[in-house]
Amino acid sequence: MTWAVAIDGDRRQGAVLSRRLVLTAAHGLAIDGELWVRGEAREIACRVVDLDADLDVALVEPASENDEFPESALLVPRRLFRGAAPHPDTTYAWLSTNEDTTARSYGVKIHPSADTDRRTGFEVPNARQGVRVGDSGGPVVEIPAIGRQSPKLLGIVVGRAGDAIDAGDNAGFGWLVPVDAIASRFADVAELVETPVERDPRWTEHWEPRSRGVVLPTEPGYFFTGQLAAYNAVRDHLDAGSGLLVVTGARGRGKSALLSRAVVLGCPRYLREHPKAAAGYLPPTRPVDAAVFTRGLGSEAVAARVGEQLGLGATSVEWLGSSIARVGSTPSIVLDAVDESLEPRDLMNLVRKLVDSGARVAVGSLATRAPSAPSWANWVDLDGEEYADEAAIEVYVRARLTFAGKYAPAPACAVAAAVAARAKGTFLVAELISRTLAERDPIDTTSPGWRDLIPADLSAAFWDYLARFGEKRERVLALLHPLAHSYGDGLTVEPADTWVTAANALRPPALEPFTAADVREASREAADYLLGGAGNTRRLYHEGLADTVRRATAQEALEGHRSEAAVAAGAHDARERFVEALVTALPDAAAAAEEYQRCDPYLLAHLPRHLADVGQGRHVLDRPGFLLAADQEALRSALVRAAAEPSGGEKNERGRVGVLHALAYRRRDARDRGAAIVAALRRQGATDFAARMRCSLGGDPSLPYELLSGPPLAPVVATIVDAHSGGIWALTVVDHDGAPLIISAGRDGAILAHRCSMS
Repeated sequence: MTWAVAIDGDRRQGAVLSRRLVLTAAHGLAIDGELWVRGEAREIACRVVDLDADLDVALVEPASENDEFPESALLVPRRLFRGAAPHPDTTYAWLSTNEDTTARSYGVKIHPSADTDRRTGFEVPNARQGVRVGDSGGPVVEIPAIGRQSPKLLGIVVGRAGDAIDAGDNAGFGWLVPVDAIASRFADVAELVETPVERDPRWTEHWEPRSRGVVLPTEPGYFFTGQLAAYNAVRDHLDAGSGLLVVTGARGRGKSALLSRAVVLGCPRYLREHPKAAAGYLPPTRPVDAAVFTRGLGSEAVAARVGEQLGLGATSVEWLGSSIARVGSTPSIVLDAVDESLEPRDLMNLVRKLVDSGARVAVGSLATRAPSAPSWANWVDLDGEEYADEAAIEVYVRARLTFAGKYAPAPACAVAAAVAARAKGTFLVAELISRTLAERDPIDTTSPGWRDLIPADLSAAFWDYLARFGEKRERVLALLHPLAHSYGDGLTVEPADTWVTAANALRPPALEPFTAADVREASREAADYLLGGAGNTRRLYHEGLADTVRRATAQEALEGHRSEAAVAAGAHDARERFVEALVTALPDAAAAAEEYQRCDPYLLAHLPRHLADVGQGRHVLDRPGFLLAADQEALRSALVRAAAEPSGGEKNERGRVGVLHALAYRRRDARDRGAAIVAALRRQGATDFAARMRCSLGGDPSLPYELLSGPPLAPVVATIVDAHSGGIWALTVVDHDGAPLIISAGRDGAILAHRCSMS
C-alpha cells in the first residue's frame, strides 16, 4: 500500500482523507475541473470541488456518487504544530508509483516554523533521493513507531527549492503546506483532523472507552447515560468557563466517564466517524486542548504531556504556566485521577500555576482523597443532590443487558431496576454485575426469588466472577493479588519475574508456588478485568476493583474472622509483604548503577513510592545505584514523604537533603544525576555517602567530585530548618537564572517550590 494516489497519470500526487475526499496541490487545476485519480489498481473519475490558489491546495471528490476510495487508503490528518513533534526517523514524503503495491518514499526532516505559517520547509537528508517534478500534492506522513496503524498526514508537498536541484533533477529541499493551515481554510478537512488528545496513547486505553461507558477499548457499544446536569457543567466550564472545576465523588461514581465524555465529544473527527456517540448530549463547541490521565504520574511528567499537547514542547512544572501566559491563549485542560497520581498535593500546585496562567482546568479526584483545592474552585460533586441522577444506572444496565442480546425488553427492565437498587448509585458495581449477568443465561423474572440471583454488591459480583474458574479460583485470586497493590500500568507479563516474586510472597501456604506460566495463564483467563499498558503490562481496570481484591484476599486468609478491623489489618500486612518482595527483586545494595538500570522497569518507576507508603522512603538512600537509575520524580516524592519518618540521625538527614537538592532539576542521564548528587552531598558534608555514589558510577571515590561531568549545580545558601522537632524542612537554592528557589515540605508529604525576588 502506498498511502498516496496518482492524479492524471503521474503528473501529481494526492492524499485520501475520507471515502470521498482527496487532498492535492492546486496549481494547474480549476474548480469543476475533471481528472482521474488512481489508487490500488483502480482509476476513479473525479472533479475539483474547492481550491485555494494562494495556499496551493485543492479538494477533489469522485464525480459519481457511487464511487468511493477504499478505507485502507485513508490518512488521518494530524496537526504538525500541536502535540509531540515528528521525529526525522518516522517522517516521510510518501508517493504513488505505477506499481500499486510499491511506494516511492524519502525521509524528510521538517524545519521548525510558527503554527500560523502557510508553508513549512523540509530537507531530504539522503542525497540519493529528493523532491521531483510530479511530487506536488504528495502526502508528508508520520509512520507510527509501533503497531499497524496507518500513517498520519502532516501536510502535502507543494514545491521544491530551485537552487537545491541536482543533476538528476531532484531537490534536497522542499516545501509543504501543513495540516494546520489546510484545516484553517477548509472546514471539511478541519472535521477530520486528529486532535493532540487523540494522538496520546491514553486516548485508546482510557478516554475513548470510558466515554462510551465501557472499560476495554475492544468492547462495542455506547452505554454512557444520565448525568446530564453534571456533563453540562463540565462542558460549559471547558467551553467558556474560567479557573478550576473539580469533579469528585465516591469510588465508582463515574468521574472518569464524565470527564472522558466531555473530552471525546469535543473531537470533530471522532464524532464524524461515530455519529451515535453523542446520543442526546450537546458536544463542546471546541476540542479540549490537553487531557492527561494522571494515574501513577508525577507533576513533571504531567507538565511535559500537557506542554506537548499544547504545542509548547516538553516543558517543566516551573515553566509551563509562564509559557501559556506568554502565548496569551486560554487553553482547556483536563486532568483525571489526580488522587491516583504520584503526589496529588504536588500536582495541585501545577494546577494552580495553570489557572494563574489563564487556563481553564477540570480535574477528577476521589472525594475522600481530593487534594486541597482553592476556595474559589467550582465543584461537581456526584454524591450531592444537585447532580444526582437516580435513573441513570437503571438505564445503563438495561442498555448493557439488551445489547448482549439475551434479554427481551421487559425482563431487562426488571433486572436493571434490581441491579440499580443494589448498586446504590455506583456505576462500577452496576458495570461489574451487568457484565456478569450478560454472560449467563437470562434470569427468569417470573420465578420466585429471582432477585437472589443478582450479586448484592461489588464484592459479591467479584466472587461470582471468580466462581467461573472452579478449582482454579484460589490460584487466580492469588495471582491477581499483586496487581491490587501495583501502580501505573501494573506488572509485566513477560518477563514475569517481579509478578511471580510478589505473587509467591503473598501466596497462601496451601497453594503450590507460582511460575511465569501461571502468570501468563491468569492474565489471559482474567483478561476481561485487566487493562494492558506499555511493555506488555497488566493492571486491574479500576481502583475500586483493586480494593475488592485486597479485601477478598484478606478475608480468605482470615478464614471466617472478617471484622472490618481484621480485614484492614490483613490488607495492610499484605501491602508490606508486597513491598518487601519488590525489594528482594533488586540487585545487591552496593551494586553499580549499570546493574540497577537492568532491573524491571516497574521497580525503577514505582518502588520509591511503595517504600514511602510503608514508611521506608528513607531507605532509598541505602542503595546509591538505585538513586541513579530510578525515576527521578518518584525518588523525590519518596524522600519528601520521608520527612515524616524518623530521620536516622543528622548524618542521614544531611544525605537526604543533599539528594533532594540534586533532584530539584531533571538530569539527562545517570552520570549527570550522579554528578549533581555527589556535588550536593559534598556541600552538605556527607562525604562518605558521596564516595559510595562515585563507586556506584564506577569512579574512584578518592578523586575530586568536580571531575564528574554534568551541569553546574546551584549553591546551597540555607539548609535545614526545624528538621527534627516538627518534621518540616526547608531548603533554599539559587536557581540557574540567579533567583532564589525555596523548596519546603511537611509531615503530610506536601512539597512546595516557589521563586522569590532577589530582594
